Amino acid sequence: MMLEEFVRSTLAVVSRKGIGEFAPTLCVPVREHVAVIAGIPEGVDHREAIQNVIRRNSLENEELLFSLLTGAQEVTVGHWKLDGATRFAQIDLSSEEPVVEYNVPCGWWTLSPPE
Repeated sequence: MMLEEFVRSTLAVVSRKGIGEFAPTLCVPVREHVAVIAGIPEGVDHREAIQNVIRRNSLENEELLFSLLTGAQEVTVGHWKLDGATRFAQIDLSSEEPVVEYNVPCGWWTLSPPE
């Protein structure tokens, strides 16, 4: 699965459930596994939480796709590759039609490949 496909899937979920019900999502394509990250305590930044889930589950050696709220009307979608290269897209949901921007910089992403 590529970033563009996961963006389309994310848009479908948001249109079905609404932004208020959207939860961080992590996909491990080679395992055909998709997980919604539930139970994040109030006040915990979802950007930190998704990276912590990846570390705790030792998924740094896996290709990953993920999506999470990074603003009131903004979803960031990422594609972590085995070499540590990561592509990001942002979905702006503040207008009637979602606006997707690809290859955006992501200063909060701190995950690096294991040594």
